Amino acid sequence: MHTIELIFLLLAGNVCSLEHVNHGPHVSHKNADGKHNAAYDHEAVLGSGVLDDAFANLSPEEAKRRLLGLAKKYDEDGDNLITQAEMYKWMVASFMSLDREEALEHMVEEDTDNDGFVSWEEYLKQMFSFNTEELQNLEDSIRDAEEMTEEMRDNAGTLKMVKEDRRKFQGADLDKDGKLSKEEYVAFFFPQNFPYMHKYELETYLEEKDKNHDGMISLEEFLPGEGNVEADKAAQTNFEDLDKNGDKQLSLDELKTYIVPDVDEIAEEEAIHLIEIADADKDDKLSFEEIAAKTKEFVGNSLTDYGRSLHEEL
Repeated sequence: MHTIELIFLLLAGNVCSLEHVNHGPHVSHKNADGKHNAAYDHEAVLGSGVLDDAFANLSPEEAKRRLLGLAKKYDEDGDNLITQAEMYKWMVASFMSLDREEALEHMVEEDTDNDGFVSWEEYLKQMFSFNTEELQNLEDSIRDAEEMTEEMRDNAGTLKMVKEDRRKFQGADLDKDGKLSKEEYVAFFFPQNFPYMHKYELETYLEEKDKNHDGMISLEEFLPGEGNVEADKAAQTNFEDLDKNGDKQLSLDELKTYIVPDVDEIAEEEAIHLIEIADADKDDKLSFEEIAAKTKEFVGNSLTDYGRSLHEEL
């Protein structure tokens, strides 16, 4: 799961939908050019992407002290060693924390009355620049139109996005009070992290791709359909990998790993990477001494001009 740059699909006056935004931390500790991304490791270790001037200016000794304080939190058996399993749990928690941090930053923007909740009206206005009355008028104009203009087609696309987000909003609203609390908003913003939200992601994909409405995705439906031979070839390979039973169709269960990103795989990759860069004695676990020796690589300090805020308890 998860920092991938936000990509907004702009429709009808710069309208964007959460369904068309990629969220979450970087998908790899390497940049697109294959070079190591030090900032990614710092975010993964600290569980926060917020720059903190105080931490950036810490002495190496203080940075080391705080890093070891964080390591102790994940040293479940108290043996002053971080095993691969413990590092993996550390990374899962960090990536979930990064996602939560990003979601709550957006929530502040959408909670226009500052009551600690985001209502559907607030979300609709902030994300689509409509209120419910204006939205209804738009639906009526499209329904009653004798001929669809290009503008109307764009507006129909916007309405589709609103419908998708409305369904997901209602799914995240567990207490059904018509507004999202912080916890509910995080689930709305990052549905892949919450199993009860996965069905809404799958439903959206099916509505877009399942042309014959049979509840399955054929190879033809799966292909990009943009005339790009290389893209089609890559998609076909992906399809064959996903088609576990070989019936030439993808069920919802088979699509789930494709549609709903799994933070576990990313966390495992980063856990292995961090152990590799610090495991001096090659015993597949990290002593606190080994972690301390790689303070710069793990969290940065004043010598590298990198720094990230630690959890409040540190």
